[in-house]
Amino acid sequence: MHPLQKTEITMTSRSQLVQRARRAIERDEALIYDVAAEHCQIVGNIRHTRWFIRAVANWLIDNTGRWSHLEPF
Repeated sequence: MHPLQKTEITMTSRSQLVQRARRAIERDEALIYDVAAEHCQIVGNIRHTRWFIRAVANWLIDNTGRWSHLEPF
């Protein structure tokens, strides 16, 4: 595989990961409460912050097989 193709795949995967994290927040999935608690925060206060979206994405990287090939944010 050409290095540019690998970069493109990684960027697409990251984009899908961020979309999945946003969906989890929008759907009020249980995992977001775990992420907020890990950071000593309340979901209602942080749900629309960029860092929380990244924190949820990092949780998905660490706790699911789908994005385990990606580096955390």
